[in-house]
Amino acid sequence: MWIGSPDCSLVGGPQSRALRQAQASEGQETDRPEPPWLQTNFTLRADPTSGVVYSRNRDRGSYASGVAALAYQGLYRAHAMVWCPKVPAGRKRRLNVELREAIRRANQILVEERSSPTVRYSLKLKELKPNDSLGAALSMLATINEPQMLQIIRARRPREIVEDPNKWAFESVNYGLLCALLSRLPADSCPAFLAAVLGRLVTPPGSEKSKKDIQPKWNGLVSEFPLVAEFCVRNGAKDVFLRTLGEANLTPGHAVLLRHIEDMIALNFTVFTERDYDLLTGATTALGNAARIQLKACRDIGAVVGDNAALYAEIITATDAIKEECRKARYLYVKGELQEGLNLEVNQDKAVVESFLKGQGFSDELTESLNRADQLYHGASTKFEFKSAMGHLRSFMERLHSEELVRLGASGANSIGWGDGVELLHRQAVLTKAEKGYAIALFTLLSDEGVHPIIAEKEYARLARNVVVEYALLFLSKLQKLGHAPASKGGNL
Repeated sequence: MWIGSPDCSLVGGPQSRALRQAQASEGQETDRPEPPWLQTNFTLRADPTSGVVYSRNRDRGSYASGVAALAYQGLYRAHAMVWCPKVPAGRKRRLNVELREAIRRANQILVEERSSPTVRYSLKLKELKPNDSLGAALSMLATINEPQMLQIIRARRPREIVEDPNKWAFESVNYGLLCALLSRLPADSCPAFLAAVLGRLVTPPGSEKSKKDIQPKWNGLVSEFPLVAEFCVRNGAKDVFLRTLGEANLTPGHAVLLRHIEDMIALNFTVFTERDYDLLTGATTALGNAARIQLKACRDIGAVVGDNAALYAEIITATDAIKEECRKARYLYVKGELQEGLNLEVNQDKAVVESFLKGQGFSDELTESLNRADQLYHGASTKFEFKSAMGHLRSFMERLHSEELVRLGASGANSIGWGDGVELLHRQAVLTKAEKGYAIALFTLLSDEGVHPIIAEKEYARLARNVVVEYALLFLSKLQKLGHAPASKGGNL
């Protein structure tokens, strides 16, 4: 069962009774109210090897696994509880040997990542052929210029977002190894594995000094946190990652992580959705506010310099930059969606088609059919609606040809099949041989991808809409040049 699936629910940031008891014994504040479902008949157990917390509500007879913030020290805080209500009562969910081994190996990978980070973004060279001498030269040039390009992007805070998400590609050897471990696990073990990896964000130390010239880095420190972020974001645990990030206690590792998140948005902004950017804005706002409180406390005691003050200042700067990047990324989503719908050239051609249809005496139903297809395409939210849009486009093409056959005086024009009708238009010199082949291929595409299947993909609907408009413009322009007279009556759709 994957995190975020209908079979499980997420609770962001519940604080366990074990942590409360530990805090109370040390004289710490424990005034945060417990969630109602956590107040009674609730027990908590932790696996010190994996850092995964197991909990059980005796009334519901269900088990849950979550992130253990300080499992190795005996302090447990479930930042991202995954409640599995379908587990039968009286059955304890245990980590099996396979999952334990996967988590052990993941910890080895993450320790190595902290020592020698592998996360990076590199330029993607499209259609580059290894045996192409020009391609080899371009590859070498990109390799030489890539560090300078990244340096220019990182010099600005907030970073300027690259609008083409395919220009830069994320790469990491250790990311591939974590994905390999995840792929070997059964589906019901994946949430626990992701939770264990995510637990690194709240488990010290999370960073170490490095003299290597690598990024991201802050104050000479590198961290495995960027890899944790990429792994969780790209493997179905974005919500839990963002909630955990917003509640994290500030450490130098988080300063490194925030710099990497700046890179993620700037170089590959589509890795997050619009909704994700709302959550990320909330998480970084919480971190920034916490850093401001801590920085003020440092100043109140006169500690305006030093590692702590520098850390808090860095986190404030980074979170402010990320919030602005989130705003710009949301705008780019809106821009992309509207520009896709406002393809100016195609829309202008569609207006010309409508003018031709009216001026050449075609039926109003033709224009209505084309407009209905356009409305369905732009308003579609499901593949069934894209299929409906393509169905209207197919009907538009059929009706356009049949009405022209009526104008030509063809016998039984409304009952002539598509192929026979196209052949007749070719014999009447309305379509050339190449245009006849093109029309048949387009109609076949509309049928095979939009009408015969149960659903249609958005890419095919977009292609069909644009190409049908351009074909209609070509067809009607030829009719105008041929001087075909308007018909007195059209056929039936």
